[in-house]
Amino acid sequence: MSAPEVVAPESLPRAGAVGPASARVRAWVVGCTGLALAVGFAHLQRKSLGHEEGFTWSTVDRGFPALLSVLARSEGYQILHSLIEWPTNRISSTVDSLRTPSVLAFAASVPAVWLAGRRLFDERTGALAALLFALNGFALQYAQQARSYMLATMLCSYSAALLAQHVFAPRRGSRTAWIAVSALTIYAHGFAVLAIAAQVAALWFLPAARRRELHWIRDGLLIALCAAPAILAPVLQINSGQIGYIPKPGLSDVRSLVWSMSGRTASSVPMIALGVVIALVAAVKVLRRSRHSDDAFRFALPILWMIVPSFVLLSGSLVHPVWLDRYVLWSVGAVVLLAAYGLTRIAPQNTFVVAAVFVVAAGLAARGIVKWYGEPPYQDYHSAMSELSARARAGDAIVFSPDLTRFPATFYLRNLVDLDRLTPVFPAAPWGTFKTGDQKVEPVTQATIRRALQHPYPRLWVVDDSEPGIIPMRISELRTAYTVVSDRFYTGGLEVVLLVRRG
Repeated sequence: MSAPEVVAPESLPRAGAVGPASARVRAWVVGCTGLALAVGFAHLQRKSLGHEEGFTWSTVDRGFPALLSVLARSEGYQILHSLIEWPTNRISSTVDSLRTPSVLAFAASVPAVWLAGRRLFDERTGALAALLFALNGFALQYAQQARSYMLATMLCSYSAALLAQHVFAPRRGSRTAWIAVSALTIYAHGFAVLAIAAQVAALWFLPAARRRELHWIRDGLLIALCAAPAILAPVLQINSGQIGYIPKPGLSDVRSLVWSMSGRTASSVPMIALGVVIALVAAVKVLRRSRHSDDAFRFALPILWMIVPSFVLLSGSLVHPVWLDRYVLWSVGAVVLLAAYGLTRIAPQNTFVVAAVFVVAAGLAARGIVKWYGEPPYQDYHSAMSELSARARAGDAIVFSPDLTRFPATFYLRNLVDLDRLTPVFPAAPWGTFKTGDQKVEPVTQATIRRALQHPYPRLWVVDDSEPGIIPMRISELRTAYTVVSDRFYTGGLEVVLLVRRG
């Protein structure tokens, strides 16, 4: 195998030189898109709906005016996804239906990544990037969740593809499409503003005359203005609560991020890292020739898109911890683009080596898919609530610890038992009434325990998904008035306890 070739600027396609895709290439993209659909829908119900997806369901399981009110007050950082899930939930309120928008977004991301790759670099880069994205286990993880992360990832990828078209081969409406999709990306998830800002900042690497021609600062401000409600919502609404379960990030979080971006499998890390390093070396060579050129922009777009969201959130989390790797899922598109570019430069003139790169890359990446399917559910509410409902009696009381446990539990219980037969003790709101704001996690209050001791219920269920040690303390207090009849544990640390009044 020959040594990797660091591409020279003159070997990149000229602006507007990328012609229509051949029938063979289009078939490849369709195949990769179909592959993403297949792996996305496979085993879609295997993992039960957890408390995060429970937030999605509780947000949209209400009338439309009430939904708009909730989005304005508490859930404004995933506005677009909630508006999509609302009619979906009305049509079919099941695990499959609620997760379907994310699966479709996952599949629709594949052509977006391909378009970005071929417009920025070449057809081969786009083809490999499409394959790597379709086989990325990190992307699949959130393709099978009823949350907004994959929707934002898809829109962010199309934003990059449209920006590349706007710069290199503008058409009528390309600027408007880029601005609109960029704003929608932020409405899909507020933190995606960091990826859009990075893409806009990449325009600085164009020659000054081109920047002025494109009105890059004006367009960036226009995107910010259009998306202002979605930009402000995460700041105002997250600060209204406390993300107490998130510690300050450290080196382990950086290692976990690399593992996640590589598809949630260590076997892909060397391959992805090699491709990204080759691309970075090529970018340095281009920037040494000129910091402001079309080719500098080609590399700056995916590099900033990959780096800026993680750097900003990791740095900011040292002061106010908000870091979770899913908050930069939209950078996966940039990672696979750079990896694909670098890997296709290992021996670009040797067809056999190029084919081998595709095969090896696909094989290593597929391990992340297999590992994801093999993981047990994080919170097995389905099994827990199925067993609880089979043993529940009219007049039973139920405590959810902490309060967020009520969301997924109710999602399953409503189809298994007549909820009017159960009395909610904590949270004490009537069935069908949800508090909102997933940063305001509230443990069982001492006042709740005191009431349960002073006026014992005949039978009291406790459904717990809290920190270790909390529920034993509560149970110990309740033992003075109750006898523990059963104490069952489920995958993911979920615990269900049945207590019966003494005497």
